[in-house]
Amino acid sequence: MTDITRTAITSRRDGAANHLLQLGVSHSYNRHPSAASSSYSQPGPVSSGLATSPTNHDQPRLLLIDHSTADGDSLKVQIERATALNVRCASSFADGLKVLCASGAKVEMVTFTINHDYDPIIRFIKTVNRLSGAGRIPRPFLLALSMCHQEPSFAANLDQFGVQILLRKYPEQIVETVKKLHWQSRKDNGLPMITIERRAGQIVGVRVHHRGVTERFRIGPRLRALTAYLVIHRKTEHSTQALAEALAISPASLKEYLKRLRTVWDRIRFTLGTPLRGKDVFWTGRMSGGFVHSLKVNAEVEDSEDFFLPEQD
Repeated sequence: MTDITRTAITSRRDGAANHLLQLGVSHSYNRHPSAASSSYSQPGPVSSGLATSPTNHDQPRLLLIDHSTADGDSLKVQIERATALNVRCASSFADGLKVLCASGAKVEMVTFTINHDYDPIIRFIKTVNRLSGAGRIPRPFLLALSMCHQEPSFAANLDQFGVQILLRKYPEQIVETVKKLHWQSRKDNGLPMITIERRAGQIVGVRVHHRGVTERFRIGPRLRALTAYLVIHRKTEHSTQALAEALAISPASLKEYLKRLRTVWDRIRFTLGTPLRGKDVFWTGRMSGGFVHSLKVNAEVEDSEDFFLPEQD
């Protein structure tokens, strides 16, 4: 390859990364094949799809975007000493996106410094979510490091995107938060978590959580009952007849309910930043003699009791 060819390729890559913040997901360097394109039998980590190479073990686990090189290098050393994570520094959001696209599934967390210029921050977060939802990168945990106190409205806005805010001047707190997020990253295997909210034995709600982002699963009581049954028996593959009988509905109704659940999931998956589609979460597979159904993400039941004040005499 000639020097001119190398220069042209580098120029095209740099230009594409700079435009990602404004044009969304128009280009990727290493497409991350998501589990959305295939059915898998057991819950597990989303395949990175990254070609094996001798340098994969050197890929960063944490990306630190800091406009101040000296401060970024200092925090990098502290995090690496405390966590043994490989940390890569970038000086801008555009450079950070290049690292994310080139690193594939390796980056678990992105920390970035913020000021009062809010538009580039929101644009960066939305771009990460779009790339994740499109299956080009796994959705990393996002941690904002503020140089000063932020307006409550902006902090609340970031919270809706699942982004925590810490003050940049407290590195010890940053390191402890990174440790916690690293543990959570290993625990969830890169898959979203469906939580059934149950109060006094009654199913009152369903929510989905993924890498700091939480979305309500807005469904009616019959769809909640189906979701809860799949959550409670998530390690079982159910035949159509057995699942319909357990819910006291017809096989035709079961097919319609599963279709509706997949549609609701597909409405929120880009906000969650997951490439998994509804058909991969509420999975149906063909078996000899019929079909089987199962849930293919992390799941839990959260029980709570109603508390009452003691009656006054």
